[in-house]
Formats: sequence, C-alpha cells, structure tokens
Amino acid sequence: MSVLYTVAADYVPTQVFDLYILSLENVPGWWVNLSTMKPTLDSIIQDLEDRNPGLQFRVHWITRLAYGRDLSYTPYINAVTYTENSPAFPNVYFYPGLTKNDSSQDINYFEPNNFLGRINVDGTVANPSSYSLADQFNHAVRYPDEVNMYNIAVASAVAQGLAPPEVSLRMLLEEMNSSPNLLTNMLLINLHGELIPLPPMRNYSDAARVGPNWSGFTGTEHWRAVSHPGQLQYPSGNAVTVRVYSYVTNPNSVADGTVLPTMTVYFPTIGLNAANVTVRISSGSSSADYTWGNANSGTDYTFSNPTAGSTLITLNNSPLRHPRFAASNRGLSTSQRLYGLEYIPCPVANSTTPEFQEANEGLALVGTVPKNTARWVIQIAAGAMANGQYPIETRMGTDYTTGISTNQPTNLSRTYTWVGTTPPTTELYQFLGDPRHMPYSDVKANNGYNWYFLQVPAAYAGYGKSVNGWNGNGGQLNYDVPRFFQILRQGLLNTEGLWTTMTGYTAYYTGIGGEFGADAANGFSNGLQILEKPWNPGGGGMASVDEITNNNYGAGTQNSARLVGLVDTSWFAMPWLGELHADADFASWNTNGNVPTGTSANNYYRANYTDFQSTFSYNPVKRTSEKGSASLLNGNPNQDNTQTYFNHSYNGVTGNIQNAGNFMAQIFNFPLPASINATRPFALNVTGSGQLPPEWADVTYSSLRTKTSMMEEYFNASIGSPWVSSALLKVQFSSAAAAYLVENGVSNMSNFGSNEIGKMCTMSMVRGFMTAGLPSTSTVRIPQLPLVSVSSPTRSAQYTAPSTIPVVWTSAWTRWDTNLYTEAYSVGFNESTTLYANVKYSTDNGKTWYFAQDNTSATAGVGDPAAGHVAVSPYNWDVSNAGAFPRGNYIVRVEEYRTSRTLHYAYHQRQVYINR
Repeated sequence: MSVLYTVAADYVPTQVFDLYILSLENVPGWWVNLSTMKPTLDSIIQDLEDRNPGLQFRVHWITRLAYGRDLSYTPYINAVTYTENSPAFPNVYFYPGLTKNDSSQDINYFEPNNFLGRINVDGTVANPSSYSLADQFNHAVRYPDEVNMYNIAVASAVAQGLAPPEVSLRMLLEEMNSSPNLLTNMLLINLHGELIPLPPMRNYSDAARVGPNWSGFTGTEHWRAVSHPGQLQYPSGNAVTVRVYSYVTNPNSVADGTVLPTMTVYFPTIGLNAANVTVRISSGSSSADYTWGNANSGTDYTFSNPTAGSTLITLNNSPLRHPRFAASNRGLSTSQRLYGLEYIPCPVANSTTPEFQEANEGLALVGTVPKNTARWVIQIAAGAMANGQYPIETRMGTDYTTGISTNQPTNLSRTYTWVGTTPPTTELYQFLGDPRHMPYSDVKANNGYNWYFLQVPAAYAGYGKSVNGWNGNGGQLNYDVPRFFQILRQGLLNTEGLWTTMTGYTAYYTGIGGEFGADAANGFSNGLQILEKPWNPGGGGMASVDEITNNNYGAGTQNSARLVGLVDTSWFAMPWLGELHADADFASWNTNGNVPTGTSANNYYRANYTDFQSTFSYNPVKRTSEKGSASLLNGNPNQDNTQTYFNHSYNGVTGNIQNAGNFMAQIFNFPLPASINATRPFALNVTGSGQLPPEWADVTYSSLRTKTSMMEEYFNASIGSPWVSSALLKVQFSSAAAAYLVENGVSNMSNFGSNEIGKMCTMSMVRGFMTAGLPSTSTVRIPQLPLVSVSSPTRSAQYTAPSTIPVVWTSAWTRWDTNLYTEAYSVGFNESTTLYANVKYSTDNGKTWYFAQDNTSATAGVGDPAAGHVAVSPYNWDVSNAGAFPRGNYIVRVEEYRTSRTLHYAYHQRQVYINR
C-alpha cells in the first residue's frame, strides 16, 4: 500500500453488464473468422466503454466446448506450412490452421494460439498437461466428471494466483437449465455467426479397455468391460439394477468360451449390505444353452466393502463371447451383431415393458432377433440406496484404482444413476450416437434417444421416432438437432436472457468441434484448399474441402462429415462408443493421441460414412440450412401448431434505420448508417411446409411451442412488412418464461464492416436489456440497474487519524449517463425491484478487496446478500484500528445489486487518504 498521498482518479458512477461470449477454440465461425473476430470484439468493447463513461462490460469468454473423454487424444494443427503445401497432414485427426483465401491472404482457419486444450502444433505438443479437446470424434465426459475436472482446474488456478477458468459451453448450458438463477438476464453473444456451437455430449459411458502388455494383461487389447444402470433415474425408494457387459471387438478371432478372468463393479460412494444385493448371471455359449440364475457368492463373484462408504463386487470368468446356441436359438446370432460386435446394451423390448426382462430381451430369448447382451445383472434392493447421485465404476482385473494417468488410464468405465433426484439436464438425452447404444429404459420410454442417427430396424421395439437424419434442406444431420436447440432455447427462457448470433441466419449451421468448411461468403469460393492425402491416401493433388456441407466444387471435392477408417476399410471409428483407433494401434495411440495417414492398409483416412455401405445409408452434414432458425425458436406469433414460423430470407435487400435505431445511436454515441445492406432479412410469420423443421408437428416439440413478438425495430427491409433487417424479438413460452433475441440480417458494406456490425450487436444487447425493462412489458420484465453515486467520501478526501469514515450514497433509476434508460421511459421512473448494497475497500489500488464490516476477503463485482455484509447509507466505516488501517491510500467502493440476481450490478468508488 502506498503511504504517499496521490492524486485521486476521477471515478464515475458505473453500471456493469455481464457479457457471455461464445468463442469456442475448436469450432469455426461462418461469415466470421474467429482468429480475427475475438480481438476485434475486445476492441469493440473497449471503444464502447471509452465512448460511454460509466458503461462497463465484464466479459466471460466461453472457449471450451467440454472436456474430452479420451485422455490421449491430441489432434494435429499446422501453424507454419500452408494447408495447400507439402507435406500433407501426417495424422488423420487434425484441425486446419494456416491457409490462404481466395485473395491469397494468409488466414488461420483455426488459430493455434487460441487452443488451451492439448494439441500437436507442427509436431510439437502444445499444452501437454492440459485437458483433452472435446469434439465430433472425442466426445465430452459425463457431466459429473466435467464438474469434477473443472473444480480441479479452478483449485489449481487459485493455488497459482491465477484467474479461475470460465466454465465450458456444456456447463453453461447446464447452469442455464438447472441453476438459471445464477445467470438471470444473461447477455449471450454467439461469435460464430450463422453457426451454432454445441457441446459433443451423450449420456452413456464407454467401455474400459486395457493395453496389450499392461500388468496382468497380455494380448487383451480387444477386450471391453462396461456397466450401465437399467434406468438413468430411479424413483425414491425403488430397487436399482446394473447390467454388466464383457465383449471383444474381434469376435470372429476369439474362441467361444474365452472369459475375462476378473472384473470389478465399484460403488465408491455407498456402503451396501450384502443382504441387499443379488447378482444374476446369464450362462451359455455355442455349446451350452443360455439360462439366467442367481450367481454363487464366493465362486461367481465376491462382495466386499473396501471402506465403510463403498462397495466392491468382483465378477469372475465373465464370458467375452455370446454366440448362438443352435439347438434352442438362444444367444446372439451372427446376423444380429451390432456393428459386428456382440454388444447390444439397449432395452430391445418395447419401452412399455419393465426395464429388463431376462426371458424377453436377454441372451436367453429364443429367436434370430436382437438381444441385450448383458451377462450379469446386479440387483440392489428397494430402499437400499438413499436419494442422490451414484457413480458406478467398472474395470478389468482386481485393481479398483486404475483409470488415472499413472495407472492404466483407459481401464475405467464410470457411469452414473440418480435415485430420487433429477439428473442434470444435459444428461437427460442421448444427443449423439446410435440409439441402440443408449442403455436406459426410462430415457427410451421418454423418447430421449437420438432420433436422427438412423432409422432403427423394427426388430428393435420402441424406436418409432428414429429416422435417417435431420434434414434441413441442406443435407442430413446425424445428431439430435431439436434436442440441442431445446436446451439452448429453454436455457434462455429460464434465465430470461438475451441472445444474438451477430448477423446472418440465426442457425444455418451447427458445430460440435473439429468440423471445417467454408464457401464464398467466407472467402473460400471452392472450399478450403488442402492436400488430399487425409481423404485420398494415394493421391497427391489438391482437395476442395468442406466437411460442414455437401457442397460440390467439382473434381477434388471432399465434402460432408467424415468417419475415420483404416485404408483397407476393415475397421472404422465409432466415436459414439469411444472407439477412435484400431486395437492394434493401442500403444502408439497412448503415446501420440493420434494415428497416421498414408497408403498402407493399417494407415487411416477420413472416410465417407457410405464407404461402409452395409452400415450407413447417407453422408451426414452439419448444415441445418433453412430449417435451423425455425427449429431453434420453435415458435410463431400465435404460439400454435400452424405452419407459421420465424425464419430468414435469402433476398438481398436494404434496410432503413428506424426511430429505435436512431435513438440507440444517440445513447451509445456511435453513428449508425441511414441505410444498410441486409442479405438475410427475417420475419416472425413465414408460412408453408418447405422450411418447416421435421419435428415441428411432433407433440414432443409442439408442446414446447413459443410465442414470438417484435419488441422494437432498428432497421426495416426494403421488401416491406413483415420483413425486417434488425430488431429485438421476444420469445415467450409462458408468463414466467421468456427470452429476448437481437436479430440482425445485415451484411458488410464498405463503410460498415464486421467491426461496426459487432459494435451494433453489442449496443443492441444493452439496449435490449433496457427495452425489456419498460413498465409496459407485461410478462418477464427485466428489472433495471440502478445508478449508485457516492457523495461521501468526496474525491481526494483526506482523513487525519480517523476512527470512522462516513460512506454516503444515493441511487437513481437512470442509465450510466444519468439519462432515461431509453426514450420510451417516463421521467421519474422508479424500479420496483429491491436492492442490496455492499461496501468494500482496497489497500492496493483495487487488486484485492475486503468487506468494510468485518475486513474479510471480498471480490469486486461479486455481491453478498448476507446480513453481515449488507450496508445501508449512511454507513460509518470503522477504521479505528491503526494497525489494520495505517497511513496510506485506500479505495472505498459501494456496489449495488438487484436482489436474487447475480449478474450485472452498479458501483461507485472513491479514493481516500488516511493520515496517521
């Protein structure tokens, strides 16, 4: 602390808006290049603050999709050599970095320096101790694991004196749905433009696997072990079942009768009583009929409690093969294998039946039909598990501590079940992958499986909503677009938040990480130019690449989303099972986190899905196209089921500024043009079936229909009503759930480019916040921020040997410049919401803060509504303890918060000098 008196800064009363910005490290933008847009937005925010003293933004950059499951996964990126130049990408999992656009300008399609996760940059691993990237191949960990990993990262940052990392997009979406009070009235900007980033999550776990020469294992890299609860969620007091599977990835090469000598199922958070646990076993093989019976304790399995609060069940001699017994036609016929594996974890019977019927869907079922291949069922008696979340861990061998970086890291499969409590929202649905690998009967019964991966054959009962892809008029997507959009939309409704996608179509593309592509609008009229080796192993020419769309650029086109496969097509990846490499490459994968491209049969390439014709019938894309925007909002002005919906138009028009636009320019001291180019105008009441989302009429989504309305218009559209070019919309589900969207269909002009459009979007978000607070807003009105002004201490106040310092402040219901929030407010407006104030001080010019009442640590901008820290003006700050308050400069600060609303606040601070 400085003991010399210094000239006090001229602090002005300030209103702080929390701004959440989606700028994901491994998801591209569309119409925008994130390598330049992120620093551009930083400068935009600084410029707006400079133009508007008293307006301040607290920015939360959301840069991580989630934490990836495979701890070794290390994709490659080029930072020095252009994608067009030799050498070609040496690894099949990669992100294109340095390239050239149509104008031969250097562009980083993905910016290597933006990656905080582990990545191989030109042969050198960057961030080697960091997290594994989650993307279209390496899916996100389960939500409880995400929280645990995030908490570890926060603790590490705090211990090093660093700022804690922001949450991931997956965690943000979860909080918006499960804990919306933490994010009430959030301002959320999607910096990816027309592309909506989505976390690559699914609600079931991958199998444990072991290395070929790990202790206790030899030649076992093909073995797998996994457990799944019968239901994701059990009612309070119900019995709980866990189905256990052991299988191999090469059943044609493994003899029937081969067993996994030991495997463990570990419950780390509950000490069960052996009397409350029954273990059932499915015996049988090609030479012995299949039957279910009670397993014998001591021979088939052992039960123990390693600690008072944990339970370990060790299963002995678990069969790895499940072939048909010809005489009875029990067991799994070769023709019924799923992806060539004897692993079918789904409930194959109709969803109206109990969660698992041994005789009707297990291996003892008679017939050449699909069968659930569980070899064990662990039954836990009703009432034995109290309400809560329960992890269940499965491993091969007897060591129940494996699954960490220093001890067989892949030998752990951790799943979860929830008893008497609701699972996290992002765990309620499958989102990604084949529905037949989603194991929960309750999720299936609630139609929470992925509807759009493929049309499930009729032999699997209860999948009537499954189809071959979600078609938005621009190709088929193989993940559950409406579910993803549902949790984003519902999160915005729950938080009463504001959202913008900057400009263009609201949701024309999606990205789950690692996709890449571009067209003329992005400066790549023939897609990305990349040497073709990753797609055509024997080729040396140039490829025109767009793995987001199915655009055809002529010879050399490599389009649509890809599936990694071996060059000889004998194997392909199944990311929805965590299978990213052939078992023969287990050791090299654990070292490198990647596999090579090349011409050898055991090299890899980025295959079309239809390269494996017996399995896949279409090549998926990531473009939601014309139907995406309507799907995201799922609404119309009447909140009904007519074929009327929100959407954009391709018409290139101009928009003339409206009164609200002129007033916005005045408020923020930034001029807006009188007219603007608008290539994507929009309307609330587009009609017809041509752009209607596939799920529109299904009761699952029609029951969630929203009501859309126009709050104010910034630019109209020259094609006339109902089309507009820039406006604030309201999307409402009920009287208690509504969100606000800033929509911009504008495009660059010579004197109004990306920088200016970004500035207009940011202004519109704050303007939208204030417009949503008008007293005339009948439902889900946003309470406004006060303007707090400290009158004592005065600027440059000095106190000699004080015992107390009076802190006096007043609050006004105006914006930061003391004017009305908008021109539509009346003079004398008073907010009805209640406020609370904290008084804080700093001894080191704002680096650290303390509460004035008890001198405990505080954080600037983080309110505490506890009675011991709430202050009322006038407040006498006790500084009588000369040891605690020696001679020197101090900053005293008054912060005001809206009660029960964590985000956005007002403050005013003064510098004082204590002379002793």
